[in-house]
Amino acid sequence: MRYLLVIITIFICCCIELIGQDIIKPNIYSKGLNIQNPASEPAHGESYNNIDLYGKYKFIDSDAWHKDINTIVNYIGRSRGVNGFYMASYSYDNYSYFNRHILSAGYGKGWSISENSFISVGMRGVFNIDNIRWFELYNANTETHNRNTYITPDIDIGVEYKLKNTRIGLSVRNIAGIKRKIQDSGVILVNRRQFFFDVAHRFSISEVLEIESHLSTYIERNITADIGLDLTYGKRYTFLYNFRIIELRHIAGFLINDIIKGVNFGVVYDISHLHRDHNLDFVMGVRF
Repeated sequence: MRYLLVIITIFICCCIELIGQDIIKPNIYSKGLNIQNPASEPAHGESYNNIDLYGKYKFIDSDAWHKDINTIVNYIGRSRGVNGFYMASYSYDNYSYFNRHILSAGYGKGWSISENSFISVGMRGVFNIDNIRWFELYNANTETHNRNTYITPDIDIGVEYKLKNTRIGLSVRNIAGIKRKIQDSGVILVNRRQFFFDVAHRFSISEVLEIESHLSTYIERNITADIGLDLTYGKRYTFLYNFRIIELRHIAGFLINDIIKGVNFGVVYDISHLHRDHNLDFVMGVRF
């Protein structure tokens, strides 16, 4: 009972609402789960390098709206003789008067519990670099182009458990939730905490056809839950559909493995019944 209370206390502390930016939420679950959970890796027990380039472009029917493409470059690597994997990433997100660049690096390690089960844990240090454009915040017509850069470090942690064709993952991003108030400016920069949980089960229909059902839950400003199905043919083509329950958002797309040897590509489009925006996501991966 004592340990249960400790776990509940940690969970509550990690999910306290803060004011600040949302963390980029990739809509492609079959690739790059390491972006959300530092304990997740595409494979274990071998030597490899895996690089994913992810992008999200948001469309809104408004002449006043402009937002650059959200970009993430994520690396995962494992070397022979090392009982673990390395990870590093760069993310870019922009807002009306400031840009956020995120650099992270970390390490994960896994253990075989039995012949069919495997558990891994991971942790990474995160450096959120905010470049504030004061001339856009206070006076867009000023001739001066004053900028300031602020760095707010943080930590991501995660755990993932695999049993045969079932995967369960749990992570907390920006666990420290550092909040920086810029003196006398009214600007508050926050590393928003995010709790992420995902569970998936893959089963085979035939020798060439597989289906994976999954549930993903985010707790950030509020709770967002996605449910979906991925249909894979010949281990090369994957068609996916997700439904974001709170936003009534439909997410659909496809992934292609080994367009050429070691190169993967995917694209996803989403639209909501409640919100004016719709998004186009893409991912390209290289494995060597």
